[in-house]
Amino acid sequence: MKNLKIKVCVLIGIVLFTIILFTNKSKASTSATYFFGEPIVIEDNSNLEILSNEIKIDTEKSKIENLFLLKNNSDKDVTSKISIKLEDSKLSTSINNLKIVVNKTEITNTSKENGIYTFNVKVPKKEGKKINISYITDNQLRNAKVIKYTLDNLKGKKIKHFKIDIVLPEVDVPLVTGIYPECYKFNNNTVSVEYYNFSVNVLTKDFILEKETYKNLLYGHEVELNDLERKVLEKAESWIKNGLGDGKSTYRSYLEEYQSGVIETILTKEFNVNTSTISDKVLDRDDDTGKSKINAVKSIIEYSEAKLYEKEKLGERLIITYVAREDYPYPLTAEYMEKVKKDECPLYGLTLAVDYIKTEGNKELYVYKNTSGSIDGYISDYKYVKTDEWDILKTKNRAMWYDLSERRGLKVIHINQDITGAEIEATDEEKVEYVNMINPSLYVRVTIYDGDVIDRENSNNEEEYYPIKTPTGYYGKENLAIAKSYNINTRLNQKYDQDERNIEYEMNSIYVDYDNDIIVNKCEVPNLAHNIGYREKKDGKYVVTYLSQSYHADGFGNVKKAANCDRAKELKQKNEKRLSTEKKQVDDEISKLVIDETIEENINENNYVKNNETQNNGSETVKNSLSKTDLKIDMIVYGTVIGGIIVLSIVIVIILIKRGKNNGRN
Repeated sequence: MKNLKIKVCVLIGIVLFTIILFTNKSKASTSATYFFGEPIVIEDNSNLEILSNEIKIDTEKSKIENLFLLKNNSDKDVTSKISIKLEDSKLSTSINNLKIVVNKTEITNTSKENGIYTFNVKVPKKEGKKINISYITDNQLRNAKVIKYTLDNLKGKKIKHFKIDIVLPEVDVPLVTGIYPECYKFNNNTVSVEYYNFSVNVLTKDFILEKETYKNLLYGHEVELNDLERKVLEKAESWIKNGLGDGKSTYRSYLEEYQSGVIETILTKEFNVNTSTISDKVLDRDDDTGKSKINAVKSIIEYSEAKLYEKEKLGERLIITYVAREDYPYPLTAEYMEKVKKDECPLYGLTLAVDYIKTEGNKELYVYKNTSGSIDGYISDYKYVKTDEWDILKTKNRAMWYDLSERRGLKVIHINQDITGAEIEATDEEKVEYVNMINPSLYVRVTIYDGDVIDRENSNNEEEYYPIKTPTGYYGKENLAIAKSYNINTRLNQKYDQDERNIEYEMNSIYVDYDNDIIVNKCEVPNLAHNIGYREKKDGKYVVTYLSQSYHADGFGNVKKAANCDRAKELKQKNEKRLSTEKKQVDDEISKLVIDETIEENINENNYVKNNETQNNGSETVKNSLSKTDLKIDMIVYGTVIGGIIVLSIVIVIILIKRGKNNGRN
């Protein structure tokens, strides 16, 4: 009996150990919800520079390809230690199928410590080396909520070329919630950022994509879904590919006849429920506004609706329910909807670079606002409330009589704001270099005006009413024309109820020459200063009053007019030519760089890769084998656990039977 107990204990230990291994494996492969990457580090050698860095992150295949081009600027051959961090045990991130190829030679002599892989590279004088580092992450990148690549270890250095591609399966596109920087391009389900000849600083070092995942939506604890929303997720892949309702053309007549209720109609037919159920459980309409509270499920639906409209060539019927793209929390869905409806998005193709400029120092600022929480206009309690200057600058006043659709299509790039909305503290030199590189249609520096804005000449003395002049800043006399165009407004002119037409007029404005040598002398793009409001002293307090009636529905002026005035077009064309020349120079330098093809002495010649085709084919073969291997491992682990539990159960039953018999004898 004693021996049996020992055997049982041993068996229990084995089973528990197997379960622990299984748990750790599951944690390493599925629990990580992010990807973090960084470039190589060249140790103790200032003669080598990273001429170019191109990284491709394929979230569907969980595959990373990171290419570096090194250049030896010295007159001597240089051998340097190269290191790159690829794993972190504390964060449960690990990799497999690692391949480091220098030129066409696969490196096998690497060392690893704390997730950092190290190897040696020899670069002949005035020549270069191409380093290609590829691998597959153990955690599936489809389930990653954050993908980040940082150049932080290169901060303060100059890089001639950088490009990052984040490839998404189309089904994941509507789930993207944030992208930094906002100067990205989106094409063929790929989010790309590319820089030429730039300094790595606080504005250029980070590249972040945030998204929801189907795994988290279905099985996480953050989101509670009802049965219909789960059905939407089940349909997501087919709808996103083919269009809402699987792209069935039976809805075409309805779509042509009506401009609303399309989604309700399709979903009602798809799920065989009434319209009110769809509105309550899926669309979640707000009783006051009629708008949906946008979440991932709605983003999937609206992306799929846009896909249906595009396939049926009904883009003009697509309804965009937001004032400005900033109001929509799923940027790629918004971008796709505007692409489908671009002919009716007046600002489509324009980019607005917004820079929040704090000028008030340590002053305590107040705004006069409703503190009652009511928005119905009947119950209100207005007070002076202390407010941070950063929050004041970011405030957008949407209360305008303007046609809201006039503002759609504009892409806003926040210069000194990170993906969370927090301030990035950068110098004017860094900002100017950045805007020159991304080349927006208009660069607007948002600030608070400190001066008199009261227009006493046009005041109504009987009612003691003083109209307000809109203060707009410019940098250098040549750019005054941009500021004036920015202040052009339109209104409906009605004459005897017969003549109705929109007429343009310049707002009652104050134009201020903001003395900033850096902007005047170094900024190559159309620019101006936008005053969100003006500051005055009331009852011993510095009070900021918003200029809410002076600008458009998105809180800005006439971006289209400003970007298309003669001075702006002159600057834009000149900067485009400069950037094109700079790009060609960098591309020429890269193409003319001599790449040494010899095999290093410390590298096994048997690992020589004869051509890129062989390398790529080999990688795919290994990847496919890896998938099969992982499946086999999972089956073995599962089988071991289940088998162990079965054996343990049998042993326990036997023990209980024997104990029962012994007790019976006694």
